[in-house]
Amino acid sequence: MSDVGIRISKEGVNASNPLVETNKKDFVFLSDDNSPKVIYSGFLTAPDFFTGVSYTHDLGYVPMFFLFATDSPTSPTYYKIVNGLSFSTTTTISGMLMDYGYLIILQEGA
Repeated sequence: MSDVGIRISKEGVNASNPLVETNKKDFVFLSDDNSPKVIYSGFLTAPDFFTGVSYTHDLGYVPMFFLFATDSPTSPTYYKIVNGLSFSTTTTISGMLMDYGYLIILQEGA
């Protein structure tokens, strides 16, 4: 373990305490531990509302992702989660019934 990084401890726990395997549960976030990494984020524009948005990632596996519907790719006034209307394959992420979307793709930390 390294002495350099970011630690966010739970309430009442001193983040400066020496980090050992048995006290990792006392921290909310440890930058030297595996955590999902953002590998893509950006706005998507659909050809039309009924076709929805699509992004080709070509990662070769189905990644973790968040897709939000929004009203504008330049100055959005809202973001809305689209549960049940988005899906991913090993090459593409798609969201139905939206003109614009904001996509975040995560890759597990290594």
